[in-house]
Amino acid sequence: MGATMANNGVTCAKIFYDDDYEPYSPCYNGPSNSATCYFQRMKWTTTCGSSSDDDYQRVCWCESSSSEPEPEPGPEPVPGGFFVGDEGASCDATCTAAGGTCGEESLKKTEALNAASTVATMADNGVTCVGIKQATFDDYAPSFYNDADHATCYFQGMKWLTTCGALPVRGKQILQRLCWCGMPPPPSPPSPALLVAGETCTCHGNGRRGRALLFGSFVLLPPHPADQCD
Repeated sequence: MGATMANNGVTCAKIFYDDDYEPYSPCYNGPSNSATCYFQRMKWTTTCGSSSDDDYQRVCWCESSSSEPEPEPGPEPVPGGFFVGDEGASCDATCTAAGGTCGEESLKKTEALNAASTVATMADNGVTCVGIKQATFDDYAPSFYNDADHATCYFQGMKWLTTCGALPVRGKQILQRLCWCGMPPPPSPPSPALLVAGETCTCHGNGRRGRALLFGSFVLLPPHPADQCD
């Protein structure tokens, strides 16, 4: 209690239980630099609306009446994912083959991988690492080298070194890269007007007409007599 009073500019020279069970404890009286302070012994007796005697001042904890502002929405996540490249292929080539691109976001994703997350991400892409090492000045890490189907994997220790265009070749060893490729957002659905293949309508057995659509299905039109079907 003394610390709470001190944080509010009151120095407690003495601290006592409130033996009278006053509903306005905790409180104090006397000068603020040498006050007699009282804390509540019976926790259920204190109320918010109780007024203290003239010689006492209450110490109160007040809840904020204003609501916290809504946090600003973060940037939209960039669509994409990890892909394993062919032997000797750069991430530029790997991402192009996957229909995506390698860029700044790609490098951030790959450089964020440590030893454990490199092994896990490799496994998610069908590569079992029998060993994991930190790459030494390799601008193509993370990567792996297959020797008789036993993959030795490498994670990037130099975070600024990886590039999209680097070829994973070390002497006579040709490695394979683990790349994060940004993918284009899905196309917006075409407007209904563009889906109509023509004005020709086809009648179904129940007398309803259907208009052929470009994606190979029909949209049903209001019922018409069979003799009005085209």
